[in-house]
Amino acid sequence: REYDITLDFLEKGNYEAEIYADAPDSDQSPKHITIKKVKVKAGAKINLRLAPAGGAAIQFRKLN
Repeated sequence: REYDITLDFLEKGNYEAEIYADAPDSDQSPKHITIKKVKVKAGAKINLRLAPAGGAAIQFRKLN
């Protein structure tokens, strides 16, 4: 499954998004995850690829 999440819920500014998501082999190994940090702006989009019955969590930190 693939999802685009629009970050229009964030206040104006720049953020660091720490993304915990399914690894490419999560359909075979459900405990495998990827963790990455990306810089985003309010209103941007994040694309997530999820395994069947998988999921993701994102933590946002506002940058100065």
